[in-house]
Amino acid sequence: TQPVSQTVNMNGTASFTVAGTGSTPLYYQWFFNGLPISGATDATLALSNIMPDAAGEYSAVVSNWVGIATSAAATLTVNVPAVVTTPPASQTVNQGANATFTVIAGGTAPIYYQWAFNGASIAGATGTSYIKSNVQPSDAGSYTVTVWNMCGTNTSDPGVLIVNIPIAITTQPASQTVAQGANVTFSVAVTGTLPSYQWYFGSLRLPDATNRTL
Repeated sequence: TQPVSQTVNMNGTASFTVAGTGSTPLYYQWFFNGLPISGATDATLALSNIMPDAAGEYSAVVSNWVGIATSAAATLTVNVPAVVTTPPASQTVNQGANATFTVIAGGTAPIYYQWAFNGASIAGATGTSYIKSNVQPSDAGSYTVTVWNMCGTNTSDPGVLIVNIPIAITTQPASQTVAQGANVTFSVAVTGTLPSYQWYFGSLRLPDATNRTL
């Protein structure tokens, strides 16, 4: 009886068995990829908590005082759960530009992908990359991807999208008339990312006039 090839999931168990005939006693020695396995001297080889490096060929040599017989090699295939090896990177783009998020995953093929924005799945976003075109302020947030295969699921750390919004003046400084010697205040209101201010009198730049209010 030859050992039988098999496929198991990572962290699982497997066993190979060989049966021989001949004058007793019979002795057994198991081999992994041609090298003897220390202590593996029974008719059955039991493996537990299997890791990817256990994948390969297993064979047994059966011997007695007359001679030896070598079994056929049985192949152990280990299914590795899908895992994110490189998560999507955070990025900052200007409003109206495109943003691209990419993930690299490992594990036994086929691997499947599903992108999400702030925890909600994005319809049709099932590739290794997700492109968001014509980015708007409402697109700012966290982008993650879940990867899975036949034996496991893994969700990436988030890639954060920051959207730079162009400056727009929403409230203009108001014209006004005051008495000579009085104080006057001009102010402006804006929207946009990280606004900075500089006030002018005519075409003359006013020193230190760099606040929203003059």
